[in-house]
Amino acid sequence: GEASRQLVNQNGNANGSGEASRQLVNQNGNANGSAKRQRSSQWWDRVAIYADGAEMSKLADCPHYVRGFTTNPSICRGAGISDYMGFCKSFLESLQKDHHDKPLSLEVFADDLPTMEKQALELASLGRNVFVKVPVTNTQGVSTVPMVERLSRAGVKLNVTAVFTKKQMDELANAFSQQEDGFSAIVSVFCGRISDAGEDPVEYAAYAKKVFACSPHVKILWASFREVRDVVKSIEGGCDIITIPPSNFGKLKNIGKDLGTYSLETVQMFYNDAKASGFTIPLGEASRQLVNQNGNAN
Repeated sequence: GEASRQLVNQNGNANGSGEASRQLVNQNGNANGSAKRQRSSQWWDRVAIYADGAEMSKLADCPHYVRGFTTNPSICRGAGISDYMGFCKSFLESLQKDHHDKPLSLEVFADDLPTMEKQALELASLGRNVFVKVPVTNTQGVSTVPMVERLSRAGVKLNVTAVFTKKQMDELANAFSQQEDGFSAIVSVFCGRISDAGEDPVEYAAYAKKVFACSPHVKILWASFREVRDVVKSIEGGCDIITIPPSNFGKLKNIGKDLGTYSLETVQMFYNDAKASGFTIPLGEASRQLVNQNGNAN
């Protein structure tokens, strides 16, 4: 379409730093640990939560702390979506109505780079809050960094996805041009899958943050959510964003919860469920012969 015919190749590149705090909840201080403020540091003030999904009914009801949205072709396929561009447009319209133009990442899926670039321009043309997700390589391992540089110079907001290695991060270091409205690029480090491979995801997130320390327009995203602990680890790694499927939002309320209270609630849950189910363990001869050397039931 028209958007993909208007490739602009203007030269230029550009350069959030900040050290992640290890404390999600500090009852005696603020987000920087200052006791003078006397307030709790909420985790959603420390890292931006993006909802990751494709089911519009679930995404429309997201909690107040959700600051953006992402999806990908695999999630869309799982949700039974057949008209990808129709879905993208509907998703965008829904956000404009209910979520005030929060960032939305939509992904290309072509494998040859020329078509991938054209798809990126088409998606970008849908709205200024669209970040186009581009994989760091195609399926043959060919780097997309030169294409990312061209798209960024053309004013396309980008989310480079499937980033796993420090080499890939280094190659992206100068790929993103600074744009007039500031925040214009995301680097999605697949920390969950890095962890699945037995590596420390916090190390990789922190490395990415260091690479882009002089590039405030580039945000580091913790991708491939595995557990609530990932929120804590994303802050430890200095990430700006973490993606979380809506099905996990309910668990986030437990962050910072007293473990003694949590233990008691768990025991109560087991007891109540057994009682509600009418379960019994008949007591017979074995339980009547429980007499130890001290002569009691123990």
